[in-house]
Amino acid sequence: MRPSTGQRFDNQTNMFNPFYPFTETLLQAMVDQGKFYFVRQSFRRGFNASPFQLKACFLMTHYDEMELAEEHFLSLVDDHHRFLYCWEIEEHRQRLKRATLPYTTYSIYSATLHDNWESQLPRKTKKDLKRYISGLGWRRRTGEEVKAVLELRKGELFICLRCGKRRADLTFEELENFG
Repeated sequence: MRPSTGQRFDNQTNMFNPFYPFTETLLQAMVDQGKFYFVRQSFRRGFNASPFQLKACFLMTHYDEMELAEEHFLSLVDDHHRFLYCWEIEEHRQRLKRATLPYTTYSIYSATLHDNWESQLPRKTKKDLKRYISGLGWRRRTGEEVKAVLELRKGELFICLRCGKRRADLTFEELENFG
């Protein structure tokens, strides 16, 4: 069972957060699946999901290959909060376990999407998405639907639109600023 994140959208920040909190249960499940490398990065989108005044928000992305984790880590050159954890290093393991504890001044999210993220989208974002799709000029055959899929690429949230062989990708932030 996945834990609830509580409020996932705040009209004041206008940012949707589809990620689960980084919990001990999720950490153990990731490790059990062979995910031994974790990249921490700043996560502005996470501020809206907390009822507390936060000092910082982080996103933890898990990897089963060190090379992919290093590539992600190295792409975060401007993030002074970035960190690459290796489960096999005792100090890193302890820091990861501490990161799963509830804090009132920090929020940490896992790069794990809610199963029902579509139903959590704010009404404005749904309208902007429809307008964006209309602006693509895609002619659809009868019964052909546009599918929207969320993808996380090196910590950046993308919405990927598919319709037949056509594809359009945009960052979630671009969509939120589309209106």
